[in-house]
Amino acid sequence: MTDGMIPAGVADGVLGAAREALRNSVRHAGSDARRSFVVHAAPTTLTAEIRDDGRGFVPELVPPGSFGISHSIVGRMRGLPGGAATVASQPGGPTVVTLNWRA
Repeated sequence: MTDGMIPAGVADGVLGAAREALRNSVRHAGSDARRSFVVHAAPTTLTAEIRDDGRGFVPELVPPGSFGISHSIVGRMRGLPGGAATVASQPGGPTVVTLNWRA
């Protein structure tokens, strides 16, 4: 890694996980839900937050094999050295997906 540069593989992984979180929001939050996507980047850290004020859900009740959350969001971030993801929601909303990477 060059000082001040986030590796391309990390950027690709975070972008892919964020894209899936946004896709899930569009599919499940409701047509009138508002969404935000905020990124904070520094030379050795990257945090992305995807939030909506839609229907919400109980993350613990999502089947473990759910491709969208377990593979395309959490699994993708865990596959990055220093990567992690959390999904927080409750019925009635909001839903917040947080993606973190630390070099």
